[in-house]
Amino acid sequence: MKPTAIVLALVATLGAGPAFAGWEFGAGRAQKIDGESTGVVTVSYLTAQPRFPWEFMVGYIDGRQRIDSGGVPDTLFAGISKRVDFDRHWYGSFGVAVNDESTDVLSGHLQFQSALGWHGERLGVSIRHLSNGSIHGRNRGETFVLVQLRF
Repeated sequence: MKPTAIVLALVATLGAGPAFAGWEFGAGRAQKIDGESTGVVTVSYLTAQPRFPWEFMVGYIDGRQRIDSGGVPDTLFAGISKRVDFDRHWYGSFGVAVNDESTDVLSGHLQFQSALGWHGERLGVSIRHLSNGSIHGRNRGETFVLVQLRF
């Protein structure tokens, strides 16, 4: 995927709509693959729908140097998902994402993303998964835990 597409996805994220529900900054760790974990950072925008907001996310996954198949470069991704708020604090989401690097971990550029999370007024925690759903190449995927700050 071209960097231009990532920039367009970021612009779409920034212009996601007139209703301001909130921004979230996330940081966390991706699961170990062949003994090596890595860092993840994200920025999300949530729309104002009361129970089913849209989440627009851009993120960065740090590369890995020592997995069995060799190094994996840094990866940028952008996605959109629909959240379902189960109650005041718990939610799940599912959507699609695109990434700029086709690697041994995220093969192909089209990915599906899912999440389960808890959020308070300003702080949240979620577990997320990016995967191609076996539509292209190897399907290892990235699973990561994020601590998110809403502002």
